[in-house]
Amino acid sequence: MAFSLENPEARRASVRRLKRVIEGRRGLDLDRFLEELEYAADVTLPVAEERRLADAAVMTWAHARALRRAGMDVQSHTHTHRALQTLEGSDLERELRVSKMALEDALDEPVLGLSYPVGRPVQEAPRIRRAVLDAGYQLGFSNASGVNRARRLDALDVKRVALDLSMGDRFFRTMLAVPWFAA
Repeated sequence: MAFSLENPEARRASVRRLKRVIEGRRGLDLDRFLEELEYAADVTLPVAEERRLADAAVMTWAHARALRRAGMDVQSHTHTHRALQTLEGSDLERELRVSKMALEDALDEPVLGLSYPVGRPVQEAPRIRRAVLDAGYQLGFSNASGVNRARRLDALDVKRVALDLSMGDRFFRTMLAVPWFAA
């Protein structure tokens, strides 16, 4: 694979291509892939710098508990944010269970919901649906945009309404008032 970094558009295209590989390659050894990418680019991110960047970008347990105390519902988004469709057997099981157990320990309450990383629906992925249920989840949110009908609701494939900071107030209020515009 070759990735061009010569201008902003080429860099964006390279990032999109890398994301497609990471989010779509079943069985990818992500750690090895990233190490090889570092090596090929002759760029190294020191462990301390990686930790600093992660700490600056990721919520702490104190943040999660504060959200919960403020009335927000805090549920799972998996352990390492890997696309579930790329994981097999014990890796898939671990991705689902570790996050659930850690959240339950930190919040001292059951975790029953899961927002799928990358947001791919699991409607036609029986092995993932089984793993989600086996891990103890009762509700799963995909990134599929649309309205959920009560009579046809698939509790493991709940659709969402996508929001973006670039949406104006009028459009946002319209989506709340007339949700099928989001579909």
